[in-house]
Amino acid sequence: MINFNNILLTHNDVKVSVIQHRDEDNPMDTSYQEIGVGEPSVDMPVIRYASTLTEFIEALQRVQVAMDWEQR
Repeated sequence: MINFNNILLTHNDVKVSVIQHRDEDNPMDTSYQEIGVGEPSVDMPVIRYASTLTEFIEALQRVQVAMDWEQR
């Protein structure tokens, strides 16, 4: 059984991965959710978010602002 969802995007030619990991004991529950920036690696920047739409949008905005700031 697949225990995560993943959406791959790009912003300013940088990979952005939105991930939702499922709880292995109860597949209908979410274990954690995060946004990774850049090439997948152990030390890639990660922003975690909770289960509300507002918190998800705020996490996406934090990632976008940080990425736009680095492009300057």
